[in-house]
Amino acid sequence: YVLKVIEDHEGNLWMGMWSDGVTVFNPRTNTCRHYIHAAGDSTSLSFNNVWTLCEDRQHQIWVGTYGGGLNVYDGVHGGFVHYRHSETDPGSLANDKVHTIMQDQEGRIWIGMDGGGMDLYNPLTHRFAHYRHRENADGLCSNNINNIYQTRAGDLWISTTQGLSR
Repeated sequence: YVLKVIEDHEGNLWMGMWSDGVTVFNPRTNTCRHYIHAAGDSTSLSFNNVWTLCEDRQHQIWVGTYGGGLNVYDGVHGGFVHYRHSETDPGSLANDKVHTIMQDQEGRIWIGMDGGGMDLYNPLTHRFAHYRHRENADGLCSNNINNIYQTRAGDLWISTTQGLSR
């Protein structure tokens, strides 16, 4: 089933599906491309449970999977770059269950995860800064992030399973 649909800058519809990867529909040619995980192919989608999609200002498509981390579509070569959690790398993605991806007004990419809190991607280092719920402290009210929204004034609002954070 389809969990997320976005329209890219060329008018293509990208559909993220549970257990069936990503389908891209081109309405001008009435054709579809389908991307799934292929064992042994390091440029294929990392996991077939696609929860969220986002196109950034550079027209890169970001794909959040539930269990396979974060993927970025390489339109030039037709494959995906993967970002996964690693227990031995503190600058890796906080966990591999991505619920939401958004680009803020400054062009930064934010990733919200199920149980991993919120990450901020650094495009120069390809590393992630982590923002997590801390007991008895200001900040995120839960590490289970459902959505990230930015107001016109620039404030980030983060919806979680335990309420709303700003």
